[in-house]
Amino acid sequence: MRWVLGLAVLVGALALAVGPAHRLLPDGIGVLAAAGPTATPLSTPVPTPRPTPVVLDAATTVLNYPPPPLRARAAILVDERTGKVLYAMNADARLPMASTTKITTAAVVLDHAKLGALVRASRAAAAIGESTMELQQGEVLSVHDLLYGLLLNSGNDAAVALAEYVGGTQRHFVAMMNDLARRLHMRNTHYETPHGLDTPGHYTSARDLATMALYAMKNPTFRQIVSTENYHIPATRHNHEHWLGNINRVMYWYPGVNGVKPGDTDNAGLCQVVSDTRNGHSVLAVLLNTPDLYTDIRNLLNMGTDDFAWVQAPIWTDAPSNALSGGRGNHAWLYYEGAGHYIRGPFLTYFQSHGGLRTLGYPRTEAMAVEGTTVQYFEGGVLEQVHGRVVSVAAGAQLAQAIGSRLGTHGIGRRLRAYAHFLGDGKVLGNPVTGPLDVHGVRVQFFQNGALALDRGVPRVVPVGDALLRLKGWFPSAGEADAFPPSMDPGLEALFSR
Repeated sequence: MRWVLGLAVLVGALALAVGPAHRLLPDGIGVLAAAGPTATPLSTPVPTPRPTPVVLDAATTVLNYPPPPLRARAAILVDERTGKVLYAMNADARLPMASTTKITTAAVVLDHAKLGALVRASRAAAAIGESTMELQQGEVLSVHDLLYGLLLNSGNDAAVALAEYVGGTQRHFVAMMNDLARRLHMRNTHYETPHGLDTPGHYTSARDLATMALYAMKNPTFRQIVSTENYHIPATRHNHEHWLGNINRVMYWYPGVNGVKPGDTDNAGLCQVVSDTRNGHSVLAVLLNTPDLYTDIRNLLNMGTDDFAWVQAPIWTDAPSNALSGGRGNHAWLYYEGAGHYIRGPFLTYFQSHGGLRTLGYPRTEAMAVEGTTVQYFEGGVLEQVHGRVVSVAAGAQLAQAIGSRLGTHGIGRRLRAYAHFLGDGKVLGNPVTGPLDVHGVRVQFFQNGALALDRGVPRVVPVGDALLRLKGWFPSAGEADAFPPSMDPGLEALFSR
């Protein structure tokens, strides 16, 4: 595409022209601790302040993703390899957990039964109802096959059959479940059933559920089962045919998911435990009672894997421009699902009054302290706070100078005039500082705060913020948010993120 190739040469020229002493791009800055939101229905933990100065690279700027806002009642994110807690929200609250109970059921069975042992389905197992693998009374199946029915279909009937076989009675088996919880130091957990249907006194916490899931995932048989999409049990003279399918919906759309278990009841709401390996990270996420599984689990896993490359959820309303917000005044915040960074307080006020996504695009970093000045990078520009007032940095003028253009007073090019007016004219872009230029095959006009270009006759915003980040080497090879708003050219993604 002529547009992308031309700008690639342009950016290469800028990389040579802009030196390390550039005022906006210092070699050492501190990441500001973002103030926590107030008066909001969402819960947004405050990131732990990072020491200053820091070495500036992709990890400390673009990939320095703060904890996201979640709508779940409780959540936790754990590094599977080290056990380190990466995120915790209300993690010790005692809450019902629905069918995620069956993680413990499977763990106890695997600790006490042989996979080849045969189990006869009782009347109680066949009659339990709700989520089942459709066992019939008197059927005989192996422990191995019943574990697939338990964990893939979330079979309550399989849970009862296995509990009766291993424990003799469901009551004794539940005692075994509670004993395992005590041995794992799960202080906020108590089981009343092997299946997780709503029952008084049946609860866990997000932290305890993560502990149990990590314990179960150490068993290779358990890992194999929860990573399986479909399983077939052929008919024999002892049992009917069963076709089983994994109901862990996240597995089918989020990259790298390899287990473990969802749950959903009236009292517990939607619960989810997920294991994921992506971008060199292996994490375990737990959500209890979330009204928005897709948003919550994606935001949590994105942060845990340091990767906000856009992943489309299987719902038609899903879009990177969907946003969560909260707080008021200087504590107001906005969080785009496709960005991974917040816009807060005065920066948010400026963003919303100066075109928002149309002009500035998504936030690329958090607010950063630069020699007493607070700066935040966006796709289409850079904002700074001076004496309490947020203004746009003259990024367009500096880029124009970097390629050797002489700055002066100019009118807006005829073919860009209508689009510049649509974007807010001087209020957003500032005054033109060059006329329309033919820069390596691309028609570009620089303004004080940004730049516009023609893509085969169509005007586009040039993402000057991305250009500055890339010139400093702060764009990673993977992991940065790549969802561009309509006014940003999608073809620039490959150019500014590699």
